[in-house]
Amino acid sequence: MLEILHDILKNNPGSIELTFLSVWHLLYILLDLTLVATLIFFNVNKPTKTQDKWLWGIAIYVLASYVLDLALQPIIYLGEATLWEAIINKTPFHLSTLSAILILLAMIIKKDWFRNIVAMYAMFAGLLFLIAPQTYVQGGYSPFCYQVLQTFLYHGAILFWALYAILSGFVKPSFKYLPSSLASFPFIGVWAEIGNTIFNTPTRNFMFMRHDIIGLLPGNWYFLEYAIIASLAMTGYYAFFGLVYPRFAQKLNLAK
Repeated sequence: MLEILHDILKNNPGSIELTFLSVWHLLYILLDLTLVATLIFFNVNKPTKTQDKWLWGIAIYVLASYVLDLALQPIIYLGEATLWEAIINKTPFHLSTLSAILILLAMIIKKDWFRNIVAMYAMFAGLLFLIAPQTYVQGGYSPFCYQVLQTFLYHGAILFWALYAILSGFVKPSFKYLPSSLASFPFIGVWAEIGNTIFNTPTRNFMFMRHDIIGLLPGNWYFLEYAIIASLAMTGYYAFFGLVYPRFAQKLNLAK
């Protein structure tokens, strides 16, 4: 039985491979964004109770999808030397895997500042991993394998939750929440570094805290690089959704 599931779920690269910004990669991004936009369009003006059900449903789906994916790793990589590395890679020390937990907490914890932080990180995780879903766009993966399909569905759901939370009024971005969002970045960095320390392998790089992938500053100042980039991204997030979006929302009858 395990062998059958393994054959179904494992990657079977053939003549067609998923590579960065290839036709298949762009098609997945387009399909994800189209699905997200369609779901939001037909549900953004629903009654508040219906919107809450959607938000809860997506939150539960994201967490269930994450837990199931983690549980399936021993079957996907059955008998392969990369099994342990695959399991480690699914632990909640990446921004996207951590989002599964944070989104559910945001549904439970009724604090605007916390919900703003979670929606912001969920949006960043959803967008970043749709554009560059790690190893899956580096070649060697079929665009039809489970790992690729799960990645795009999972991150699309995260992005949908973040956008729908904002457009429905569940989360109301405002510059008054920028300080708490900025203050959250060191905690995210420490959390990632805990994962890097626990699973200390040469390739371990949760949230890119161990290796420089940008190269803007010399030496080992890459954490400062990420802090600067994160600060700019957070400021841009609140500038758009806190200042620009409300003006369009009023015209489109989306303001809550």
